[in-house]
Amino acid sequence: MNTGKLPPEMMEKLIFPFKGKSRPEVLVGPQIGEDAAVIDIGNRYLIVTSDPIIGTDKLIGYFLVHINANDIASKGGKPAYMTVTIAFPQNIKEEEIRSFMQEIDAEARKLNIAIIGVHTEITTKFSSTVASGTMIGYANRVMSLKDVKEGDIILLTKFAGLEGTSIIVSNHTEYIENKLSKEEMEEATSYIKHISVVKEALIAREKAVFMHDPTEGGIIGGLSELQAKSNLNIEVDWNSIHITDVTRKVSSIFNIDPLHLISSGALLIVVHEVDEKGVIRELKNSGIKVEKIGRFTSRAGNLKPSYEEELWKVMKWGD
Repeated sequence: MNTGKLPPEMMEKLIFPFKGKSRPEVLVGPQIGEDAAVIDIGNRYLIVTSDPIIGTDKLIGYFLVHINANDIASKGGKPAYMTVTIAFPQNIKEEEIRSFMQEIDAEARKLNIAIIGVHTEITTKFSSTVASGTMIGYANRVMSLKDVKEGDIILLTKFAGLEGTSIIVSNHTEYIENKLSKEEMEEATSYIKHISVVKEALIAREKAVFMHDPTEGGIIGGLSELQAKSNLNIEVDWNSIHITDVTRKVSSIFNIDPLHLISSGALLIVVHEVDEKGVIRELKNSGIKVEKIGRFTSRAGNLKPSYEEELWKVMKWGD
């Protein structure tokens, strides 16, 4: 079986039928294209998500906070609380544990997130630290793919392959440093600073019909999930998807497709056509790069669904 997420058809067959007791307050549960669960608690909505960090051995605490916060923000919520489960390898040093927790603490403070629980294990099953987080936030309304209509516009913030480029360069520095200039190396490693989508999600959430964090499978994977659950097709303007020169160069070196490279830090935003210009203006006025990359249509689109993730090929490279 291939590494990465289970494909949608396997999720539908092997995962989604087993959801425990049905409860009326659970408005959004496990589904393709959904970043987090939504629970009606009366005066507002509880948003809950869970994500591990397994694609990198560096800055695990940093990624753990922001990847989970992004899922909350993508549902229009504001991240508030987080629990962490960590499996440390047997050879871990005390100072490494302290550094890991300090990293989580620092990033959580930036987003006003309280760490409300931590479970730890020392294990012989892993050679490096494996961590998973569960994050909780609040939202004032529910965004659903059921509300997407023909003609709705798809916006993309920042650029494709943001997270993947940073991870690849950080984990394969010795191999790649003589293939990129010093400036290109610095640019690639700096992408991690832009991995949070909380700012743009909070700006767009009032007008957004739906938002989605394109993680595994990259931009094409994210768009495929939107198409799968919208009951519409997508017409993509491929030339409008921003890919930096550095990401193109890294992708060329490892012979991978940047549009299938994990893209946390970018955000897919669906808006009604009437709101397109206003949302773009607000985002750009806040210093966030954004482009219109497609629209929903009842006609035949040009998106061929695919969920392949390129990062796993690179992380196996050299083994």
